[in-house]
Amino acid sequence: MKNQLWIILLVLLSACSQPQAAQGTNLPHGDMEIQALIERTLGEMIFVKGGSFMMGDTKSTFVNVFGDEVYGYFHPMYADSRPAHKVTLDSYYMSRYEITFGEHDLFSKVTGRRPTMADDISEPWRGGPDHPAGVNWQGANDYCAWLGEQTGLPFALPTEAQWEYAARSRGKVVPFATDTGLIEPGINYPEPLDWPLPVGQFPPNPLGFHDMSGNAYEWVSDWYDPEYYNKSPGINPQGPPTGEKKVYRGGGVGSSPGSSSTVIRGAGTFEREATASWGFRCVINTDQPLPVSADR
Repeated sequence: MKNQLWIILLVLLSACSQPQAAQGTNLPHGDMEIQALIERTLGEMIFVKGGSFMMGDTKSTFVNVFGDEVYGYFHPMYADSRPAHKVTLDSYYMSRYEITFGEHDLFSKVTGRRPTMADDISEPWRGGPDHPAGVNWQGANDYCAWLGEQTGLPFALPTEAQWEYAARSRGKVVPFATDTGLIEPGINYPEPLDWPLPVGQFPPNPLGFHDMSGNAYEWVSDWYDPEYYNKSPGINPQGPPTGEKKVYRGGGVGSSPGSSSTVIRGAGTFEREATASWGFRCVINTDQPLPVSADR
């Protein structure tokens, strides 16, 4: 009888120690590759506690904190990142790394799609399975939506505001998403390259995100409007309702350090040809615990 009680107690303790699934999740069990991808994806999500920050080009603030060395990174050509404006965001999770070719190729295989950059598979700029996936906006958006279908979780591309808030470690005054807030080529930022490096080669920013300045530009969900910051809502802005181009953020291969700033905006047509310079990461729009333990 005593042995039976011990067995029951051990079973209960084991159950209590397991991560609790968020309500409404529906992890697949049939395909082991998909299961492994989902578990790895959820395990690499970083929780970003919501809050308020001044989004956009706060040049004078950055110069006051970091000195004149950052002045040149805020060129008049980047007027679409002004005016700085207060934004308040709900909490969310975001991918620690850019989505890789290995991850996106599995998505293409199970959905019957042609792999992104299929004509370049034998070329070095197509990269290995751990390089950031070169995609157009649609390929990025479809991947995040597919993860949502597989898990029942609210996966999506990050909004522009979510991307910047995370790059700036919850809105801190930092010109670059590096460990120091500045760029040191070869130490926390890629040397000049012909194509992106495998993800995670340099230290993350203080919140834990890798490669948000440098390596590959990153698509976000918003339509592009150069005047949007003059009329952006203050709470959870989603970007304009329509447009002709989509926003991308961060720096890419061949970009200058200035265009890798946390506040600089880029825009491209959403159906543009996929190249190695354009990648992405996903968010989960929830503040609830995930089915697999994530760093917080």
